[in-house]
Amino acid sequence: MPYDLLKMGAADYFDIFNIHGYDGIKTTLPYLEALKKVKPEAPYWMTEQFWLHIENEDRRVILTPQIFINFIEQGYQSFFNMG
Repeated sequence: MPYDLLKMGAADYFDIFNIHGYDGIKTTLPYLEALKKVKPEAPYWMTEQFWLHIENEDRRVILTPQIFINFIEQGYQSFFNMG
């Protein structure tokens, strides 16, 4: 759906593009590529991230800083962890 909206000109109607990164950085890259084709200067935020499929709390504690670093490296201006 985001691809269709971007193709229909939705980029003219937002200032910030937000993405939900529940499955990590790999699943968000196609969205960023599509965004950059139509609005390369748009800032993008990861507005929800939560380890839905990882029940082990120790593992989540280790992975959380790692995913934040990944989002910074990908150019996200802001990101939010939901737990």
